[in-house]
Amino acid sequence: MDKNKFNIKKHPFLLVWLVIICVTLKLEGCSNQNPFGPPENSVHPASYIDPMFLGTTQFHGSDTAKNGVGSCRICHGADLDGTDTKSGCYDCHFDLNGSREPESSNWLHGTNPHSNPAEYLSTCNRCHNFMRSYEYPPETCHDCHGQGLNHVLGQPWLDKKSADFHGAQDLLDCGNCHDLSNECSQCHFGASGSKTPPASDWYHGSSEDHDGTSTYIAVCNQCHTLNRLYGNPPSSCHDCHE
Repeated sequence: MDKNKFNIKKHPFLLVWLVIICVTLKLEGCSNQNPFGPPENSVHPASYIDPMFLGTTQFHGSDTAKNGVGSCRICHGADLDGTDTKSGCYDCHFDLNGSREPESSNWLHGTNPHSNPAEYLSTCNRCHNFMRSYEYPPETCHDCHGQGLNHVLGQPWLDKKSADFHGAQDLLDCGNCHDLSNECSQCHFGASGSKTPPASDWYHGSSEDHDGTSTYIAVCNQCHTLNRLYGNPPSSCHDCHE
């Protein structure tokens, strides 16, 4: 045996670096050649959250149903309820099996009437808004609800570019049909339509230090997600933030 031959066992750190380099090259090559491969620096393939792949092993629901959620806890929290940077199962589901129906509900997802799960609106809306971001149904609530009211429905009522946008109308009679203390607060901070959290010294639209509004992220995201659905800014959080 050639004593001058390089022995990698004597250099364990070099071996670790070689493994990292090989894995990185493999992932990058996969992403470049396969549009459904994992995005750069991502654990999951791009198809993992795309509804187009529903029912295939490339979609997260099918993958976890087959392989379990044990490995998910590494990034998504020990209880799978998410972290500061990663989503959790309960963002869009009602249990770890991916249920889309509230616990103890006798309602079947996708059927009418669906007034029973109204108290779970935030969870339902997160999933529905996400589906719409991929241009999948369901339509926005106002596209089906409110027929016969004295205002237009759907995009004209919710799109800030529309001449019929609700924010530009005389809203004195909204209380006849709506619980303003509850329904306005889905996208606003009070029935006045305020877009700034109460007692905040930050003003809406300022890009400077809006970390102070992080406790109100559910309300902010409701409005921002809807605006993006209609092709309006702001861009998604990750376009600016890590």
